[in-house]
Amino acid sequence: FGGVDVLVNNAGVLGPVGLLDEVAWSAWKDTVAVNLLGPVYLCRAFLPHLRARGGGKIINLSGGGATGPRPGACAYAAAKTALVRFTETLAVELSGTGIEVNAISPGAMATRMMTDLLEAGPERVGAKEYAHTQEMLEDTPRAQAIIEGALMDGVRSKAEMKAAAALVAAALPTAT
Repeated sequence: FGGVDVLVNNAGVLGPVGLLDEVAWSAWKDTVAVNLLGPVYLCRAFLPHLRARGGGKIINLSGGGATGPRPGACAYAAAKTALVRFTETLAVELSGTGIEVNAISPGAMATRMMTDLLEAGPERVGAKEYAHTQEMLEDTPRAQAIIEGALMDGVRSKAEMKAAAALVAAALPTAT
């Protein structure tokens, strides 16, 4: 390969489901590590390569977490919203360098994350969010495949989420 022209940050985990004061703090931090700090770290790591090439593109996907409040998925929503603000700030910082930075927020997408919300139940995510998630899945052609488990996108278990967060945390420099 001749080099890097485009960086696409498309990682995402739902994280803990429930009210902020009822979910495990470690799971909350792991979610922020994957959904926010992972893309930030990768941007930081790839910037020297993009600068050396005289430009490039960085695309951060914020999914459905940044499109509005996500009751029961506070860590996810906070991290994805922060990713949007990070993207906006980085775009301004890199203005004039030939490096373009954008966020894509396609809204909720039919992935395993949505079925995880349904599995958590209306008592953990709230009746309104639960009903909204059901409607979105019913309106999505891929919904049946997801519900049957034929399509498994992204991180599928708490253990995988924790492992992904540990990799990101290990790669990040320690604060001084």
